[in-house]
Amino acid sequence: MSKPNREQILASVKRVMDLEISALEATRSSVSDAYAVAIEWLLNCRGKVVVTGVGKSGIVGRKIAATMSSTGTLSVFVHPTDALHGDMGVITKDDVVLAIGKSGNSDELNNLLPAIRKIGAKVICITADIVSPLAKSSDVVIELPVTEEACPLNLAPTSSTTATLMIGDALAMALMELKGFRETDFAIYHPGGKLGRKLVMKVKDVAVPRARCTVLDAEQSSMKQVLTGLTTSGLGVVVFESKSGNIAGIMTDGDIRRLIEKHDAKFFSLNVQDHISKSPITVSDDSLAVEALQTMEARERPLNFLLVTTNGKFSGVVRNHDLMGFR
Repeated sequence: MSKPNREQILASVKRVMDLEISALEATRSSVSDAYAVAIEWLLNCRGKVVVTGVGKSGIVGRKIAATMSSTGTLSVFVHPTDALHGDMGVITKDDVVLAIGKSGNSDELNNLLPAIRKIGAKVICITADIVSPLAKSSDVVIELPVTEEACPLNLAPTSSTTATLMIGDALAMALMELKGFRETDFAIYHPGGKLGRKLVMKVKDVAVPRARCTVLDAEQSSMKQVLTGLTTSGLGVVVFESKSGNIAGIMTDGDIRRLIEKHDAKFFSLNVQDHISKSPITVSDDSLAVEALQTMEARERPLNFLLVTTNGKFSGVVRNHDLMGFR
């Protein structure tokens, strides 16, 4: 076999892409009322969506089920062979079955349909052959108008699986929109992802608690106590409270450095109340962590931390570097 040149390689790549794009365009043009009926059934389903398919169709089916589940439509994938050997118990009369088979002639899939009928679940199928056994046994048929695979031998499922995936995404996204599924809902289903952290994590989840902070009496503290408190907490800030428990101000390690540079040996005799910042920026512990980060970075000189409050009282500190993952 001669070594192909880059022009031949790129031509092969583009040929596959062109064929798959054509399959997607044909699928888009074939959209009919069957989609509307299918989506209405899925939307009103009192149980769950059970996706099933064999081979590459099954692999795509797993992805469709996962997409539906993560966007507000309870869905599971059941392999036909497993269903025929005990897993049929997962299907109930309140479910809607989404059966995927390009040819519609898979024995494993078609052997499953009589049992599904007996249970009473509705069946929607995705198939290229609308007169196949699968299509004839289904309540709704979504046509997969793919006549040529991108495979050079026209054998390996390529164009057909790409088009099936698009159909599944279209069903899932239409359901998501109709259900009013929001960003916050998405985040709940994806708590480990970046969006999940941004839309679910609150300030109280990442803040340094009050117990680890240095909190002093605004009227009775000395500069020595302030310096010791900064060293002890390692947070770079000392918080002052009034006798009534309200926040009276703060002093940072930067404030201390500037005071020492300016007053030198007289530093320890300075009156603390004369040098504290009396209007520190605060954030409620129930605020989203991403909002706290935005507050810090919105200022002309970005803040390194915010004081956290619970019901108006000081409860901790949230630092800039605690929130880097929320960008």
